[in-house]
Amino acid sequence: MKKNLIILSFLTAGTFVLNSCSEEFLDEQPMGAVSEELLKNEEGVNALLIAAYALVDGYAQGESPSGAQGEASGTNWIWGDVASDDKHRGDQTGGWNQINDIERYEVQPDNEWLIGAWGVNFEGVSRANDALKALRDAENISPAKAAQFEAEARFLRAWFHFQLRTKFEKVPYITEDVDPVTVANDREIWDDIEADFQFGVENLDPAPTEVGRASRWAAKAAKARTHMFQLEYNEAKPLLDDIINNGPFQLEDHFYNNFDEEHQNNGESIFEIQYSVNDGAGVANSGIDHQTL
Repeated sequence: MKKNLIILSFLTAGTFVLNSCSEEFLDEQPMGAVSEELLKNEEGVNALLIAAYALVDGYAQGESPSGAQGEASGTNWIWGDVASDDKHRGDQTGGWNQINDIERYEVQPDNEWLIGAWGVNFEGVSRANDALKALRDAENISPAKAAQFEAEARFLRAWFHFQLRTKFEKVPYITEDVDPVTVANDREIWDDIEADFQFGVENLDPAPTEVGRASRWAAKAAKARTHMFQLEYNEAKPLLDDIINNGPFQLEDHFYNNFDEEHQNNGESIFEIQYSVNDGAGVANSGIDHQTL
């Protein structure tokens, strides 16, 4: 009998402690929240733009089954070097082994690298559209600044759709004024990509306002590249001639400089993807390499 009473007392005390802790937990108030209204100004739109730029390197935690190993890397080493036999990853097991399927052109629908490239790039599209939606309702932004913001956001939206189009053929083109779930992938999107890049040609500053931001020359180069992927060389040539003859660029003394971190953003670079480390993003690979357009 005494043994039963002791057990009962322990159970009663435990229940009291649990109830006390639960009540204290429920009484905790949120320390803060982000309101869309706080983003509808110049500072907020710029922050959303920076978030979109952050995905140009192709790394986004939580957007791929493998945990952001580079499926959408801005260098496109998976879809360029591996697929062209420039690089062979080896015979490691697990998700890395699926790279070999890409090299052999035997990609299955559940390939993690395929899923990651889709998820990361469409996350980039979403962030660019978020900036455009905030800009639409923003106050106290000068017309010139608003045009610059819109051009940068549309450049980024086209950039991410271009990455998708070169890998998946027909994909939905998602803009800021549609429900993404309802957009079909039943048509070609090259014209949409060109239109967004053209808006950048017409509205971006000739020189980037900060290192890593898109410029008018970057939009011209990206549009020319879009034409070249469609074998539209006559449309690409005038843009490329303009860049060569009138752009503020010059060849480096050594070609290797374009791959040397001490010569990043050099005179040969038109648009260069910026990588960072220890920035709180939780993706260490973001600092491993860079790519120049």
